[in-house]
Amino acid sequence: MKTTPPATLTAANKSLRAALESDPRLRTGMRKALPDWIKRISRLALTPEVETQLVAALDRLWLLPFSALPAGSDLLIFQHSRLPKCREAMVEENDHRGLRLCALFELLMSLALQGNSVFPQNPLHLARLAQQAIEAGPTDDDRLGPLLELLVDAQGSGVRAGHNPFQLADANQVVLSEYERSLGMAEPAWKAPHKFAQHCQELSADAAFQADWARLKKSFPLDRFRDSAGILRRSALPERYWQPPTYPDLRTTREQFQVSFDVFCWKWFLYGMRRDEPLPDKLTFTFTPFGTQIFIPGYWSLDVTRDLVWKRILKLHRARGVARQGVKLASGQKERRAQLDRLVKADTHAKANGLKGASRYRFLKQAAGLTEATEDRQVRRLLEQARKQAGKHLRSKGA
Repeated sequence: MKTTPPATLTAANKSLRAALESDPRLRTGMRKALPDWIKRISRLALTPEVETQLVAALDRLWLLPFSALPAGSDLLIFQHSRLPKCREAMVEENDHRGLRLCALFELLMSLALQGNSVFPQNPLHLARLAQQAIEAGPTDDDRLGPLLELLVDAQGSGVRAGHNPFQLADANQVVLSEYERSLGMAEPAWKAPHKFAQHCQELSADAAFQADWARLKKSFPLDRFRDSAGILRRSALPERYWQPPTYPDLRTTREQFQVSFDVFCWKWFLYGMRRDEPLPDKLTFTFTPFGTQIFIPGYWSLDVTRDLVWKRILKLHRARGVARQGVKLASGQKERRAQLDRLVKADTHAKANGLKGASRYRFLKQAAGLTEATEDRQVRRLLEQARKQAGKHLRSKGA
């Protein structure tokens, strides 16, 4: 799989960092000190081009809010130092499965550098397993076999594409949303923050709420159940429809607490408590590997037009590369693909028959149904699109 060119990745990193540093709240979520990557990798004796590419990838990893920096940096160093030698040996030995493992590894690393919300499993963990399989050489261990069949073509030269893209159209937008999520920032998408503020005020003034909280504090050693940020959290909601996540028998204090705390949060529309401060559920939108979720708290009387900044939500949703849809548009796209197919076949025929210059372009225009007035440079652009379409079609078939 082709990696992102270092210049492109460096520009994306620069743009992302500028966006983070321009927002005081987002800036607080950034790691504090960028490591001296050059010093760390100097012993590898890489070429200047590979070194530039590795540093850009390491910078990207450092910028991601949820990335496992030590593990990820080790994998990136392997990718840019030892992996090329492994691939060369596999080519010499005609090891097709090994080459497919290399392609799988690079695909997983590419996904990992786009954010934490892109892939349904941990790509760094799977990349580590792929690395171990690559370095172990041919074995009977086929744990990664099903993934290879799903994601990598038979030659190991491309990926088996589906409808969900391997490369986001705007990965920076997704990473920025992950920073907001890590900091609990839902407010940028709100037009009606007063609804949240009103709920908070009503909670604080509600004697019944305070009495419930006092009962929990008396019944449980709460400090045992707080997370690293000092927050008590209710159980996470499953996707799409409500289903009780567990069947506790209430024999342990932890189970008794979690069931009681979930009911407490249900009564008052909370996701948790920070010491004595209630943390109400917020109106949120979240990018996930499968789509974009919008959560509307039960206390929030939603006005679809006045409560949400839809431009912001749609910008995140479209970061995946969602194409415009519609009956007429689909018909036009089908005709366009057919035209590009004709153009590729005509170009192959023109080359086989030695057509060049004006006669070649005249033949291509006639085959594609273009007028004679169509500029030659427009034909060249269409040919470029046609070749890309043909390559994408072959990858999706796993040819």
